[in-house]
Amino acid sequence: MSFLHAFPYMAPADERGLLYRGFITLLGQEHYLEVQLPSRQQSFALYGSPELKALLQPHEKALETRLAQSQDIAWCLNDLKSLLEQGEKDKIATTSDREATKGVSAQKWKQVYSELSVIGFDKVHEMSDALDAFVFRYTDEKGRAHDIQARLTAMYPLHPPVMTLDLPATATIGQLLASASSDASNDASMLLVARLQDAYVQIEQLSAFFDAMDDVDAHARVLAPVPVKRADVWRRLALGNHCSVQVHVDPSHPTARPAQTQFFGHEKHLKPFQTAWSAYTWNPDASLFANLSAALPTIVSSSANAPGGRRTDEQDEMACAICFAYTLAGSNDVPTEICNNPHCNRGFHSSCIVEWLQSNPGTTMSFNILFGQCPYCRVDF
Repeated sequence: MSFLHAFPYMAPADERGLLYRGFITLLGQEHYLEVQLPSRQQSFALYGSPELKALLQPHEKALETRLAQSQDIAWCLNDLKSLLEQGEKDKIATTSDREATKGVSAQKWKQVYSELSVIGFDKVHEMSDALDAFVFRYTDEKGRAHDIQARLTAMYPLHPPVMTLDLPATATIGQLLASASSDASNDASMLLVARLQDAYVQIEQLSAFFDAMDDVDAHARVLAPVPVKRADVWRRLALGNHCSVQVHVDPSHPTARPAQTQFFGHEKHLKPFQTAWSAYTWNPDASLFANLSAALPTIVSSSANAPGGRRTDEQDEMACAICFAYTLAGSNDVPTEICNNPHCNRGFHSSCIVEWLQSNPGTTMSFNILFGQCPYCRVDF
């Protein structure tokens, strides 16, 4: 498991991969930690030592928002670590600069008002009462709206604003989203206007990527992610017969053949799709969707050009045969357990089929593995 490289002392504690226990190093100290990832039966939960609890308490709301969305243990642990480390840096910076802020306040408000005048108040979509947090709405050359969040630290303009954008993670964007804990300087690049201009440039540089993904979203049978965000570089597309394909697009080369492609479904039904994909010669002059649909024609949505632009729910055909939903409420779980009978070929959420099998008196268990029958065709499951 890839998370072991960064967190070697965390291990799964259940067969479903939803419960993890172990030790994690935070702020130079090891803490016992237990992580319960969200599922249909249980919401996200964190348990740990009293020392860890004291560390988490000031960040309770932020943790609840960020970690509850983490469906992968690696993302969850990285989010936890980065949030605590950033909080500690902010705490140190706040303590050391408390006296300095008294003389900065008047300069700060004057600077903020001056910069907002340059930016244009029409670009301000939201603004906090304390004038330390803003949401700027930028419309790119293709007419797409992008929200850019900016937070001013207590030491602004001596310290740079913290910028947050809904964009794919790249090296240049990572440099743009510099932390407010950077070394203090009066360099103009640290000012709000300059950072906002940098954000505009980054957005326009990704225009081809947005075009490609918008084209796929408009014409393909997109199953996930839901909802789609500009930062999402992957799409899971329905193929039919409870089969799907997940493609990862390079934001720097959005029309290139996806380097990462994963197929899901029954092996017998997947083979024709995999064969067609392997045999297809990618056209570098065609769009991403044109190539995808040429290689895998069944991804095309039959309702993409329906009158009024109204599209049917492409997820119905791929829904779980027990709960009749594609994505479980409160999580990103999708039907990954497929009946072995190719004539049945129904899909189920892992949690749904486990719950059903456990409630069936004919189900047996050996070494934590359930042995039962498909709820529909009675073939061994």
